[in-house]
Amino acid sequence: MALTEKTETPAQAHTPPSAESATPAAQASAAIGWLGRLAMAALGAAVILVVLNYAFIAGGYFTGHQRMYMFDAELGWRVLPNLEGARTPYVTYTDVHGFRILPGEPRDRQNFDVMLVGDSFCFGSWYPAERTLAGMLKRDNPAVRIANTAVPGYGTDQELLALRRYAPMLKRGGAVILLTYLNDFDDIRDRWEEVREKPWFELQGGRLVPHRPDSWGNRLLWSAHIFSVSAYLTSLALGIEPRIYGNDIYAARLYKAIVRQMAQTVRSRQGKFVVLFTAGAQANTPAGRRWAAAARGAANAAGAVFFSLDEGNPLGPAMFAPDHIHWNAAGNRAVYDYIAPKLQPLLAARQ
Repeated sequence: MALTEKTETPAQAHTPPSAESATPAAQASAAIGWLGRLAMAALGAAVILVVLNYAFIAGGYFTGHQRMYMFDAELGWRVLPNLEGARTPYVTYTDVHGFRILPGEPRDRQNFDVMLVGDSFCFGSWYPAERTLAGMLKRDNPAVRIANTAVPGYGTDQELLALRRYAPMLKRGGAVILLTYLNDFDDIRDRWEEVREKPWFELQGGRLVPHRPDSWGNRLLWSAHIFSVSAYLTSLALGIEPRIYGNDIYAARLYKAIVRQMAQTVRSRQGKFVVLFTAGAQANTPAGRRWAAAARGAANAAGAVFFSLDEGNPLGPAMFAPDHIHWNAAGNRAVYDYIAPKLQPLLAARQ
């Protein structure tokens, strides 16, 4: 029987082998090719992020907005240690702990007679340290070792955590001065600062239950400036603003519990606890008077000495910074002249 020759059509002659018919070597080569392209894309994205991150850092340097904070798994953030005349945009010097200091002040002190605790009011935002309340206290009491542990943006909840951390550096019989501002009653009910997590407490049966800000997402936002800036700009563009929880009654109860814990921490060092309150530009408003009464009640219940920086109204409209919140240089001076005589017996006892 004659054999017939098998013929192929042109389409069949040029059809590539299917995946099933491809050799293992060809399949491995294709996989390596895809992985290579994926790796190059990832490397390119990483390079772009690094370049953008350094661009943000360089932009901050040349515009006078240098980096000032670092991530902290317990406190949320803290001021960078050993800042040497950093423009943030105001000139800032810090010691080995991240405490704000005067130019030329020792950086390596490990114990203090007095600790100042607070937020940007106490830190002295927008002005050189020597023109702030804390700086003038240091200047006029050189024999007293004063630590300004304040951090801009902190609420009283973070200040409690910071006080617990730094209390071992307070000399036995020392003093802690808490400078608390009107917005603390909102800050302690807030779980976010801009787009980054902050620590917060909730009341459960009269007990403070802490919540830490150490999620991986929060760590990522702090890992590079580009991430936090991008997230913040996105939140502004979309109008996203995390809501605070609880009402004003809850805020007053929570604040009272936090201040009570602060007082206990100070007493563990046999120290004196002083609470200074200001409502700032809202001193003569119903809200200012309401929260002043809440702060006074919390201080009295904790056994602390209380002073209102708004009594006698030492500040005029021209004594606030352009943000209408913080004191300007004249405002810091007026507040210092008002409160310094009241604090002098406390400071003199620790010289």
